[in-house]
Amino acid sequence: MLSQNQMVKAMKTARKSIESMYCGTCDVVIKESYEADDYTTKFRDVTLIESEPCRLTNKSNNKASLGNVPEFIHEIKVLINPDIVVPEGSKLIISQNGITEAYKNSGKSMMYNTHQEILLELEDEA
Repeated sequence: MLSQNQMVKAMKTARKSIESMYCGTCDVVIKESYEADDYTTKFRDVTLIESEPCRLTNKSNNKASLGNVPEFIHEIKVLINPDIVVPEGSKLIISQNGITEAYKNSGKSMMYNTHQEILLELEDEA
């Protein structure tokens, strides 16, 4: 069995290994409410985090559906530092491999000791 010191060292090594694969950057944007001059509540984008290292991953699956037409499921996930807080519903703007796209956060972060994973949807998808 590993000692506490060995466990901490192993976790740090695992985290460094995962972070070495980060090849993108992420901006985290939230909607902030404010009162306009006409006393109505409006919303504006506020950037919480800029240029945080990350990595996009994805997988596609064929899923059987009614009839003979298969349904394709495309899952997009971002891996990012577990020490930052990404509020549910945030917009994430991710640049990786020369491509920048905006995503909407579709759920709660899955937290691990070495990273967190957030399922995303392309912002312009219906």
